[in-house]
Amino acid sequence: IKKHERFAGTAVVVVANEADQAAERFGDNSDAIIQGPISGDGLRDAINEALDGKDIGWARGSANRVAVAASRALSQLAANSIYVGTALDSLACQLNRSDDISIPAANALAAGGSVNQLGNLANAVLESGNSDDLRIACAHAVGAILGRSQQDVPAELLDPMLAAVADSGNADGVRTAIATALGKARLAPGNRLKLVESLRTVGSAE
Repeated sequence: IKKHERFAGTAVVVVANEADQAAERFGDNSDAIIQGPISGDGLRDAINEALDGKDIGWARGSANRVAVAASRALSQLAANSIYVGTALDSLACQLNRSDDISIPAANALAAGGSVNQLGNLANAVLESGNSDDLRIACAHAVGAILGRSQQDVPAELLDPMLAAVADSGNADGVRTAIATALGKARLAPGNRLKLVESLRTVGSAE
């Protein structure tokens, strides 16, 4: 990548299970090589090492660019079933940032998140000021976590999410994503009835 002039200042971090072999192969063309499997903290440390002392004119935008890179990298790692558990809470805290950071974070949580991140994800789903793409990504993550955990939706989240399904002010894609997410939980009979009634309300409104 550094052979191209436009990428000459780009920091390159290589994650490899065989760090020594990676160093032989990529050492001259990389800024940091770290041993895999990698934790979230290890990834952040490696990125910080790669960027240390580089004059790439980021100024105020530097933290944002690092966050984008870390969020995307963690999303890819989680999608490949690589453990990112130590970074889950940090990822959940990225959901109120710009879409280029928050959507990969949501995708990573969909792949490897736990019930501990449901509150952050639900808040992002319910925030009408967020983009539809982010809300849908977070709803998908909620459904993935509920499906893995095979438990009911926490009581404090169920009614607001059902209300969002019934709210015609929300985009159809958002409402569908929320309903699908709730449907993946092991709902108690009464809660399942609430979901059915919410969907019936949507159908009658349309």
